[in-house]
Amino acid sequence: MRWKMDVLNLYDPAVKEITSQDRGALYASGDMPIDVIVENAGNTVMDFDVKATVYTAQPNALFTNPCKDVEDFEPSACAYMFGDDSDGDGGIVDDTDAGVQNAIVPGNRPLFGGNAYWFGHPDSGYGDNWNESMTLQTIDLRNMGGDFAYLTFDYFAEADYLSDQDGNIVGVNEYGALEISWRKGSQTYQGLVYGSWNDYNENGIIGGPNQSCEDIDDDGIFDEVEYMGDHTDQGNYVVWFDSEGIVKSVTLDLTHIVIQNRTGPSNNWRTECTSMDGAEVDLTFRFMTNGDGINGSSGFAGFALDNITVQEYTFTSDQTYYSSVTGIDAREERNVSIGVHNFQQGIYRIDVMSIFDNQTAGNNWTNTKEVALGNNVSKVIFEVASVDVTLYRPDVLDCVEDVDYDCVYPFDAALTHQFTVPLSNGVLAGDYNIYLDIVDSSGTTVSSTTSTNSPITLASHENSQATFQPFNGWVDGETYDLRFYAQLVDGTASGNQRNFTITFASMVDVAILSNPTDQNRLQSVKMDLQAMGMTYTQFRQSDWDTYLASGWLDHYDKVLLPWQTTANVQAGNYYGRLGESATENILKNYMMAGGTIEIHLGPYAEGLDDNLLYNMVILNRDTAGNQVEHSNLNIADPYHPLLANVSSTAWLGMNNGNYVANAALSTASAGSNKLPTPCGGLINAQQGTFHSLLNHESDSSMHMLATCGVGSGGLIVSTIDVENPSVSEPFGSTSSPLRSNLLAYQVSPYPTELGIAGNGWDLTINGAAPSEADASGDYSDTVYLKSGSVVDFGFSSTLAGLNADWEIRGATDWDRNQFPPNTEFAHRADDSHQVTFCLIDTNPDGTGCIQDATWDVTLYIHDAEGHTRITHVTLQTNDILADESDPIANVTVTEHPLYPESLDDHGTKESGGSDWPVYLAKLSASGDVKVKFDACGSQDPDAMGDESGITLYTWTVFQDYPWNNPSNDYDGHTFERTAAMGCDWTYTFVNQTADPSGFAENPIRIELEVIDRAGRDSEKIKMYFVVVPEDYGDDQPVWQINTPLDGSTQTGDYVWVNGTVISGSENGDVAIEAALDSSILNETIDNKVQQLRDGKFADVRNLGDDSAFSLKLKLEDLYDENGSTQTIYLKIVEGDGQTWTLYQQIDVNLPPIEVNVDPCVADPSAEGCGDGTTDTQGGGMSNTLLYAGLGAVALLVIVIVTMLVMRMRGGKEDVSGFAGVDDMDPQEAYVQQLIAQGYPEDTARQYAAQYAGHFQQDQQ
Repeated sequence: MRWKMDVLNLYDPAVKEITSQDRGALYASGDMPIDVIVENAGNTVMDFDVKATVYTAQPNALFTNPCKDVEDFEPSACAYMFGDDSDGDGGIVDDTDAGVQNAIVPGNRPLFGGNAYWFGHPDSGYGDNWNESMTLQTIDLRNMGGDFAYLTFDYFAEADYLSDQDGNIVGVNEYGALEISWRKGSQTYQGLVYGSWNDYNENGIIGGPNQSCEDIDDDGIFDEVEYMGDHTDQGNYVVWFDSEGIVKSVTLDLTHIVIQNRTGPSNNWRTECTSMDGAEVDLTFRFMTNGDGINGSSGFAGFALDNITVQEYTFTSDQTYYSSVTGIDAREERNVSIGVHNFQQGIYRIDVMSIFDNQTAGNNWTNTKEVALGNNVSKVIFEVASVDVTLYRPDVLDCVEDVDYDCVYPFDAALTHQFTVPLSNGVLAGDYNIYLDIVDSSGTTVSSTTSTNSPITLASHENSQATFQPFNGWVDGETYDLRFYAQLVDGTASGNQRNFTITFASMVDVAILSNPTDQNRLQSVKMDLQAMGMTYTQFRQSDWDTYLASGWLDHYDKVLLPWQTTANVQAGNYYGRLGESATENILKNYMMAGGTIEIHLGPYAEGLDDNLLYNMVILNRDTAGNQVEHSNLNIADPYHPLLANVSSTAWLGMNNGNYVANAALSTASAGSNKLPTPCGGLINAQQGTFHSLLNHESDSSMHMLATCGVGSGGLIVSTIDVENPSVSEPFGSTSSPLRSNLLAYQVSPYPTELGIAGNGWDLTINGAAPSEADASGDYSDTVYLKSGSVVDFGFSSTLAGLNADWEIRGATDWDRNQFPPNTEFAHRADDSHQVTFCLIDTNPDGTGCIQDATWDVTLYIHDAEGHTRITHVTLQTNDILADESDPIANVTVTEHPLYPESLDDHGTKESGGSDWPVYLAKLSASGDVKVKFDACGSQDPDAMGDESGITLYTWTVFQDYPWNNPSNDYDGHTFERTAAMGCDWTYTFVNQTADPSGFAENPIRIELEVIDRAGRDSEKIKMYFVVVPEDYGDDQPVWQINTPLDGSTQTGDYVWVNGTVISGSENGDVAIEAALDSSILNETIDNKVQQLRDGKFADVRNLGDDSAFSLKLKLEDLYDENGSTQTIYLKIVEGDGQTWTLYQQIDVNLPPIEVNVDPCVADPSAEGCGDGTTDTQGGGMSNTLLYAGLGAVALLVIVIVTMLVMRMRGGKEDVSGFAGVDDMDPQEAYVQQLIAQGYPEDTARQYAAQYAGHFQQDQQ
């Protein structure tokens, strides 16, 4: 058998480790080499380069408590920074303790030299089937200021795993692992930590929402991933099971973390290269064992942890060094010194990377891929101490680096922040310039200044301080980096740099005036503020001299004076400082100007009256049996915004269920400067704003929570320890978010319209106040109800935006159910609602409801800002004393029999949210109309038997005036009729309220109100009346002109206006007049007759619908040599013109004519002019036209003479000149004459009828 094998050349340059620096070590500043061990992990001799990049940074601990920033498991005054299940299978072991023999650890010597956390034990190891965990306190990376955040820890691992005969690991049975849970926004995720990743190609996180790891060379291996488990040289292990007998260290980059994202079902789990920047992170170490019996009894000690830190670093590249490795053989390791770097004080990171050049031609490995990229990089982080000047923390407010939530600085145009930085020189004397750079969020340096005392000459180890000229160019809402650093006078950097990231704002939500307190109280406050999106500044007492001034407080909406520790009160003289006259005046003026002061007081404040605002008296009730328990608590206003979402059972669990408060504010002693007087009194006083929300059940002068309005702002006082997590839950809780409710609330002035009941608002029963409220705003008169009465509760107010809450106590609840045991009242939140009052009477002879059953109803009125008024009313069922219903008015409107067909429906009119009837009343010929009103259907539901129960009918008439003569009298006229006078009424209308066109109406309003025997009045019934003339309802005439057309040309001596009445002449009384002069249309009859005879006026009368008409006008004398446009004016009148008078114009064009001048006219003595001859061609449109015109004139003269003769002789006299007319009456004779002139007979008769009065006058 023959076979052939080709052996490939493999090239794999690798960096084994950095040997010149150790992880976490501390070195002195100065020059140090960078030495590494490199390896040719391939199988062929090769060359490659090595690059070392030095990064420098300053650390900031993120995993801290007040005592330390490392969890070394050593005892301290602070709590540990981890938690476990405390079952004894995992815990702290001191391997130096005399009772610990270190029996199964290598060398039987202490591994950690002190305390460490063990899953197992150095003497006995661990057991079977363990699933133990230890969780670190939450690591908050939401506001990172650095580039990276590193988790570092030391560990020892010794557990069961499987290997083959060559030592190759083939399986891991038991191990330690690191789990992660993180929150970003409202989302929570889970995963298993694999390690860190290096962004070799510097392209950041990729892959969208899945944040995939990169396989750069597509070989199925994530090239940028660095797994953190044991024996990663044999596999991508992500767990710890064998630390090879020594304590090792792990550095995990939380901002370049590799995880298996286990959020959701397992089929969705995936590997991600991501960052925890911006998240809240919980890390859990878990130790898992199986049940095979191989455990501590087999000599396996387990998994142990120590020196856990989380620090953020801002790394920037400082220097890069290169070195070449040549002729390195397969599997050969070599020590390489890459370079020497000058290290100054600070945190450093060195990244060493092998560089494989497969691009340059001429090498055996040209165009050959590198076998693996994951072994190309090694990193180390260490610290260098400086011998130069050291800058200590400047007097920047501590809260800008708060562990939970950074604060915000205020800024003011006139006030400034003065920064001073303490410093200490190193071992060498020197002259230094101290700098402050202010860099905005865009990276722009907006200010770079040296201290006012630079340069500073310092001897060895000399202390001093640098003060800077205040900067006042802050921009609202901008975040700045404040960088303090030093240089030698020659410009050489010296010492450390102090950086602070601070946001500046012109307005900040809350100023906290306090040193740190205990039990995470202020941390709870800050976390609530952050969750609500509110800002704050915390001023320690040492800051008050600078910032507790009116000018600075003007930039805050609220000042919080938090719960104090005994040490702050006694040793710190907290309230003594607050009680100083100047400080108290500042705080009072702050409230007057609109600010809110929130103060939390405990039993330690007893006896400090003179130091508290308004000499508040605090009672110490912190003794057994004297504390305010849930059973002692009166929740005086459970519906106030301060108690929103606080359940009625929340008080039971406060302070671990022991009590609600151990102090109380007392208002038992009066005084002009004691509460509640500065608040205007209690809220049951007209100007009172002191509102006690929580007080003692048996003593209402003992308050646990109250608000007080002062000027434009006010005060919130609480003696409940609301900052304590055992009392109040975080913002967003639906059980007890008391702390965040208080923080969010602002005290503001009460609206002037919101006095006590009866002053701007009233509780209403069935739409009316039950009585007049007393001086405390209560309705002290009992309201008597009939059995089973249905009552509408509501309230009336001149102020909009009020909300109501109702409580009922007494015989039954809102639904007529008796209260169950231990239930005192029932609540409703509707502004208005309906309730039936009846305590069931089982006596068959009774009324069905027990008499004299009593209910107390409380109404709470709030506006959106929490301003509150409370009132009470008592109700009692008593069928004898009750008159619970208003009477009901009813009216029927009918026309009067003497005025038939005078009243019609005319629609409805909306008023007050109701539609009321409108009637159309037509005036009679006599100018009036009567209308009948019948109110006999009005009734009082409380009336007995068949009685109506009505005693008085009140009719009020409004706006009864003519349409063209409006009145300013809005009070109306009232007519009262007693029941004895009758329930009917008649009213006479005389004023027309609609204009002649009918388009404008001013209706008359009549209201009816009835009164019952109890003096209760009904709702008013409204009716509206539009009064119109007798002929109302006539439509506008519509006509059509057929000829002449507007703009047409006329050539005749006459023009005929022909047309038809189309509609609107309901009574056949339309007249149409035409004239060539518009003024004629408004002349007297005599003038019109004259114009008619001249042919300049024409008319026709008594036209009905579809009537045709023809009007003739004379144009003959209007022609001239220039031509002209003439207007025909039409007037259309229906009836007497009061209903409709309309107009129309028609323009016609007259052409020019030729004018021949007769010479005889110019010179009658000229030859031939005296012989009686005439030029028959001159004048007019033609001789024919001239002769026709002369003939017409002659005819007209004849007609006129005839008429004159007829007038002189009278209708019976003989008339000569026109045969047959002597026997006619003058009107008929006129008709015949018009016919003779060419008028159509119908037209002639219409004209004669129009002027019949003149003929009758002529006959007299």
